[in-house]
Amino acid sequence: MDTLTSRIGMMLRYIILLIMFQVSIFNGLCQNGIVGNGSLEVKFYDKNGKIISLISSVNEFRFSVESNGRWIVAVKPLPKTNDVMYGKEDTILMSFDGADTYYCRYSEAFLEIKNGRPQMTKTLPVTNIFNRAYISTGNYPFAPFDEQRRANALWLVFGSGKYINDSSSKTMPLPWFAARWNLLAYGFRTDSELSATPPYLPKKIKYLRDQNLDYDTLSGEKNRPELDQNSSAYSDDDLKEQFQNRKAQWQQGDVAGLLETANITNYDGISLPLSFTIKSFYPGGKINRLYVGAITKISGMVSSETFRPPIIANLSVHDSRFRTRDNTHRLDKIIYVWKKSDGEDWPATNSAYLGRMKGLYLNSELASKNRPALMSKLIVRDIVLGLFLFSSVLILIFGFKNMKKRQTRQKANKKTENKKL
Repeated sequence: MDTLTSRIGMMLRYIILLIMFQVSIFNGLCQNGIVGNGSLEVKFYDKNGKIISLISSVNEFRFSVESNGRWIVAVKPLPKTNDVMYGKEDTILMSFDGADTYYCRYSEAFLEIKNGRPQMTKTLPVTNIFNRAYISTGNYPFAPFDEQRRANALWLVFGSGKYINDSSSKTMPLPWFAARWNLLAYGFRTDSELSATPPYLPKKIKYLRDQNLDYDTLSGEKNRPELDQNSSAYSDDDLKEQFQNRKAQWQQGDVAGLLETANITNYDGISLPLSFTIKSFYPGGKINRLYVGAITKISGMVSSETFRPPIIANLSVHDSRFRTRDNTHRLDKIIYVWKKSDGEDWPATNSAYLGRMKGLYLNSELASKNRPALMSKLIVRDIVLGLFLFSSVLILIFGFKNMKKRQTRQKANKKTENKKL
């Protein structure tokens, strides 16, 4: 009897442990994570306070965020019914998987460069377009492609808290500038108020001008680790102008941007604002950009989430996870095509394919630390080669003309000789 009782007790304890294990798995899937939907309105203002309607927009968004700091957002512009993009696919995705930040945009808009700027000329299915993507190390949105910085605005709300909490410094690039290309993104510190519990979603962030964060010289600014070194997106004159404008126009303590949140709720242990506004300012305090967001629906995260955008079409990937700064190289990124047929997930940094691509870039002149000197040598080489080819062409032309003259003279001489005969 005692043996039977003991066995029954052991079985009950086993069943209880099994139930607890299953509950813990379920909690692991659904707790400490929120998914939701919302709306985001973006307005741009000129320096006279007038709205620039051409680059303003109304958008809807989805988001997922975990207490460990991982997040993903998807932004979809809502064009008017008379817009050529009405009813077309156009979705911006950005995420942080705990190690890297991913960006991609699946859009039926086909862009061509006209007058130095990308312009939409027609629409095509996303499967017929190489959609732009960007990957960077860490939890900061360096992707430079969305002019309105809509995903970056949502990163401020759902991703920046963990970034600020984990950072040893109180500064980060202004997220409404392309930090890889623009020195106006630097020289500002953050004054922030974060939620008390992970993922530390911000209640308020203020960006303040801090001249102590400037380098003394333009050369020092150009060597910022976040800034691309070998980019065709800007010139030395652009960087010089940006650096001078920052030092001249932004005074110590000036407010460059402000995030404010309201209607904070607690869902499954995560403090979340149901509404927010983000403002960026011109030097002097006039508003430049205004982002107004509202969360309309939230629920617990039940399904598994990779926190990487799905690959639904071919991508042209700008991968900056291989940034190299040493005595011989200045590699900003590698660019490659990742086709949907290559796999359902993004390529890992230790993949053989990316290893070969990195090797090709490091062995090319594009990644050389002394690229300006190399470019000068290449220009001289090309000039010498051009002169050589030009002189060769001249020699051929004159030789051909002389040959024709000789042939003409020979024909004339033969005619004369025939007449004599």
